[in-house]
Amino acid sequence: MPKVRLALAQTNPTVGAIQANLEQALDQISKAKDQGADLVVFGEMAITGYPIEDLASRESFILEAELAVRSLATELTKPQYQGLAVVIGHPAMASPQEQTGWAIAKNCASVIIDGQIIGRYAKHHLPNYSVFDEYRNFVPGNELLTFEYKGLRFSTVICEDIWQQGGPVAKLADNNTDIALVLNGSPFEIDKDDKRLALVKELVKRQSCAAAYVNLVGGQDDLVFDGDSIVVDSKGRLVARAK
Repeated sequence: MPKVRLALAQTNPTVGAIQANLEQALDQISKAKDQGADLVVFGEMAITGYPIEDLASRESFILEAELAVRSLATELTKPQYQGLAVVIGHPAMASPQEQTGWAIAKNCASVIIDGQIIGRYAKHHLPNYSVFDEYRNFVPGNELLTFEYKGLRFSTVICEDIWQQGGPVAKLADNNTDIALVLNGSPFEIDKDDKRLALVKELVKRQSCAAAYVNLVGGQDDLVFDGDSIVVDSKGRLVARAK
């Protein structure tokens, strides 16, 4: 079995501070590369902070976020990042045909390898309860993104996608996924860490793959993101857990 060294980048992005968040991401990538990482995975909306609420309806903001991702890709063409893969969360414009008036963007994850953006996944299940209003703010995606890297097949999904039945996450096994990369902006609540672990274990059991679950850290408005990123192997065993 091929081996890939994963780095789970638990960042504390500031909502709206795209340039600062980009610099934070580059710093984490540099540190991960120095520690021998092959693949660096960030949390949900790491480029813009999360949740972005009505900023999702501002086209100039979404385009700035997309430009930041392209700038990141350009930076990763430098020799010191040769061979490195990065998966990072950000908003991106939906096509004119997909836009629904207020909702003009998607909640996405881009895959960058050797400085090239090779694919983009859009969150399918948009939470619309408690503090979340994503069904109003975003256009849902409907396709799974699977890519090959160093002899393994990776698929990307985002947060709520693993909490709900159906959607792209149900196709992980059909796509021969070896490792699911789950980008999250999951706020703290009592016993949430145990719920996440049980959920990821159930995911790998159903889909016969390993999973790397990456969360944000820090606070945003009345939310606290507690990290607790985890890696679970295809047999459901906890391999690594961040604080």
